[in-house]
Amino acid sequence: MYFGSMRSRVRVRYLLLGLCGLTVLSDAWVWWQGRQRILPAPRGNAPACIVVPGASVYRDGRLSPILKERMDAALLALRAWPSSQLLLSGTAIPDGYDEVTAMRRYAINKGFDSTRIRLDRKGDNTVQTIGNLRSILQSGQKAVIISQTWHLPRALWLGENIDLHGLACNPDTSRQGLVQQGREHLARIENFWRVMLPF
Repeated sequence: MYFGSMRSRVRVRYLLLGLCGLTVLSDAWVWWQGRQRILPAPRGNAPACIVVPGASVYRDGRLSPILKERMDAALLALRAWPSSQLLLSGTAIPDGYDEVTAMRRYAINKGFDSTRIRLDRKGDNTVQTIGNLRSILQSGQKAVIISQTWHLPRALWLGENIDLHGLACNPDTSRQGLVQQGREHLARIENFWRVMLPF
């Protein structure tokens, strides 16, 4: 009886170790695969669109620091690629919380041409933003997504089947808080298994 229970405990330990290993590997795989398509600077032919994923917006319509960083970097990149469209993707609840309208207003206030702005009001998270981008891009078109260094690898991995590259709006990963780091690790793991084991 004793040896039977000991063997069971050993099996459980190996199972837990295996699950921990798979978790770490899936996180590392998404990060490694995605980061290879991060560009050091705007270069090459202009993409069809520059994508800015949404982030928090304050009640008064101001962009959070994370979102402002993304928008400022996108507007700079559009100077290098003046023929590209600006695709703003985020949460937009009718008569409620609205990231994309705040992002659009910010771009226009900075002097950007409103006719070159396209809105994706159903980009509630990174998975949806990339999924919506797939349906927007036509054959042969490419896109560049702009976000923080810690977020880009996951977004680019999710978009591995389309011509998608990334630009980091903030290469200083030391500014990422512990909570943010933890959330991103969990998101990479969850996204990996969602793609690998769709249900």
